[in-house]
Amino acid sequence: MIAYTFFNGYEYGGTLDQVENNDFYTLDVDGIKYFQKFYTGKKSYKIIYIDVPESVCRVRMYNRGDTHDKVEERVANDRKAFKEAPELADIVIENNFFNTCIDDVYKYICKCEGWSNT
Repeated sequence: MIAYTFFNGYEYGGTLDQVENNDFYTLDVDGIKYFQKFYTGKKSYKIIYIDVPESVCRVRMYNRGDTHDKVEERVANDRKAFKEAPELADIVIENNFFNTCIDDVYKYICKCEGWSNT
């Protein structure tokens, strides 16, 4: 295991092969810390934190039918769970609008890879 976390009563993890054979890997804060400590593979990596403002999260959750209590529970949990994420990330990208977020991730990847994104 080179990526591990325990969340909501479940264990999640990833192997070196999974990371070496994929270009993207999703981790929470504990998973990032574990990964940074134990990853010994050959890939260079960047940590992209995709941040969604609380106000946007609330709107999205209400739009999908979540109750007020569930929205408040999730927002409070995320505030705590992702508190350290910006410090661990190489870049923070805001996800106010899906297409803009995807474009920003693409531009960052192009920059890191030395590709032209025009």
